[in-house]
Order: sequence, then C-alpha cells, then structure tokens
Amino acid sequence: FFGELALVLGDRTKAISAIQRAYDHGFMDVTWMDHCPLVQTMSRVPEFMALRRKVADRAATGLAAFHSVSAHS
Repeated sequence: FFGELALVLGDRTKAISAIQRAYDHGFMDVTWMDHCPLVQTMSRVPEFMALRRKVADRAATGLAAFHSVSAHS
C-alpha cells in the first residue's frame, strides 16, 4: 500500500493523501488503520483522525447492511 511506503519514507502528507485516495475508491479497512504500526504513528495527526472517522463510518455502515441482510436470510 502506497500509504505505508510513504510513511517508511517519512512523508505523512503523502501517506494521508494515499489513504484519502483509497477512501475515495471505497476503502473501509479501519482495522488496518487502527493496528498497522506504521499508520499508528499518525494516530494523533488531525487530518488522519478525520480520515479515520470517515473510514470507520463507512465500515460501520457496511457492517450494518451485512447484518441486516443476514438477519433476513
């Protein structure tokens, strides 16, 4: 993932940009955002925190839809 590579190279701006682009294409892996050691170095960066909230909201919506469909099966 380019976001991780950017962090290895020390470029948080590019890392956040890469995650934003992934989000724009449907990314919803909040677990990765919460547990990847490289990504965790940005856990207090305001831009990252806002992006993480958007990803978490999308993931929660997807999970709720899954549970709704599976409850009716």
